[in-house]
Amino acid sequence: MREAFGLNKSFMERYLIWLFNILQGNFGHSLSGGVPITTIVLDRLPATLELSIFALVFSTLIGCVLGTISALRRGSATDGTLTVIGMFGVSVPEFFFGLVAILIFALNLGWLPAGGRLLPGYDSFLDRLPHIILPGLVLSLMMTAGVMRYSRSAMLDSLSREFIRTARSKGLPEWRELQLPWLGYW
Repeated sequence: MREAFGLNKSFMERYLIWLFNILQGNFGHSLSGGVPITTIVLDRLPATLELSIFALVFSTLIGCVLGTISALRRGSATDGTLTVIGMFGVSVPEFFFGLVAILIFALNLGWLPAGGRLLPGYDSFLDRLPHIILPGLVLSLMMTAGVMRYSRSAMLDSLSREFIRTARSKGLPEWRELQLPWLGYW
């Protein structure tokens, strides 16, 4: 067994062999199934990308909206509430959110499936959507909090610039004033 796995060689020799194989794209074989690791990774890559893109898009959209609302209502109860929710989203581990979400939305309410990616006989994106929503939302919670805090800071920075103060002093309506920070970056 030591000979088959190369464990009879020195640490440095095993490391160099491993590094050489990795650089060539050879990740080895699975101990349980004997299947090349590259095949296993490539089989699961579409599901990973699908879930990651969903979480990224959702967190970016919601985080920007919530961050803008928080910045526009600076010092209000809305700002305080969103700040607390953002800190809570960053502080609580994702696996805990995942377990609570499965318990509430899959087991108790029955709105979403508890696991899996696809039901047999279904293969379109719309068929996979119910399976993406729950894990995608859980993954996006932490990112949403970060995007929200970042967009709040950027919006507050933009609203405190001189051209905004000048526009306010000249009587520019607030709805028009809110377009200026975004136009200032272009």
